[in-house]
Parts: sequence; C-alpha cells; structure tokens
Amino acid sequence: MKKIFIIFGPPGSGKGTHSARLACSYNIAHLSTGEMLRQKASDEERALMKKGILVSDNRLVELLRVRIQNSDCDNGFILDGFPRNLLQVELLDNLLKEQSLSLEAVIALEAPEDVLLSRLSGRRFCPNCSNNYHLTYDPPEQDGFCSCGFELRQRADDNSETIRARLRVFKEETIPLLDVYSLRSLPIIHVVSAGEINDVQKIIYERVQSTLLLSRFV
Repeated sequence: MKKIFIIFGPPGSGKGTHSARLACSYNIAHLSTGEMLRQKASDEERALMKKGILVSDNRLVELLRVRIQNSDCDNGFILDGFPRNLLQVELLDNLLKEQSLSLEAVIALEAPEDVLLSRLSGRRFCPNCSNNYHLTYDPPEQDGFCSCGFELRQRADDNSETIRARLRVFKEETIPLLDVYSLRSLPIIHVVSAGEINDVQKIIYERVQSTLLLSRFV
C-alpha cells in the first residue's frame, strides 16, 4: 500500500526540509508544488508569484497528475504546498480517487511568526548550482557567494511584504483545512517546528510511525 501524506505549515515552518527527510525515510517522493512551479512556471505565473499570488488550482492539479506517474512515486509521496484551500481539497480528492489512492495522515507544522519571518528573510540560493543557504543558520563560507563562486540571490517571494501576505493567506485559507480532514477522522499530526531540525525531524518520524502502526489495528 502506498504511503501518502500531506504536510501543512506556514511559510518558513520547514515543510520542504522535513518533507524531504521523511520522504527519504520511507522511500517515497517529495512533491513540492512550489518547486514544480519554479521549474515549469510561465512568465505570467512567475509575475503572480512575485506578488505573493497563487496560480490556478487546475494548473497545480495537472502538474500533480503528471508528476505522480513517475516511478519515484511507486511507494507513495508526501504533498508539500498542496492543498491550500477548500477547492484544492476537492480537486485532490478527485485526483486520488481516479488513481485509487488514499491519504494516510496530515502533518501540521507550527511555529511563532517571528521565527517564520527570520527564517524566510534570511534564505538565499545559488542560481548556478541551486545550493541553498541561510544568512543565520547556514551561511556561505564567503559572504554573499556560493561555494561554486556564483553570487547568491534572494527569492522574489522572500521579502518581508510578500512573506506577511503569504502568512495571511495561510491563516485564512489553509488552517481551516485541518478541520476538514479531522472531520474525516484522518490522523492529524501536530508538531512545533521551532526547534533544531534534527530534533523536530525525530519527533515527526516517531509520530508518523505511531500513526501508521495504529492504523493497522483500526
């Protein structure tokens, strides 16, 4: 049976980091709609993202429909960044149903807003080799430059104004989805992600393991 999870959390809560680690632990795919869009986005979609505006729900579903056919999804996948609103929940329901798939659990990451702002505003990436850094938590050896020699950049959607807009959207549209899944009796795994990455990851893994074991006896 495929292991399929959704991970929720505000921008900067560590969804990408913890999704990738959990995916590695279970040999499943980490499906980030944000990364899909950064790779496949049109000029119009890129302009929307710079303003903190989300792209078409149908566009995201089509990206997912194609992506889950890849062989790395044979054992399952973890959805990072989708669904974000009630319509996307319905679209995901339809997609999973047509593929005869079902969700195992929802992982909900939480962190104080000041922590989120610090994490996001300090992120930098290399346009050449795609290495990621953080000015506080994981700074480059040479200030402002990647180990490959290219100058680091800040994502367009990591400025303070856009970050606050993204946090407002998350509170208004995404947090209510936890109630939707809870009413379906789907396990909701709440984790505070403000601590050290390894400590948080250990908690996530242990709670997911417990949930999977419990589901075998239900």
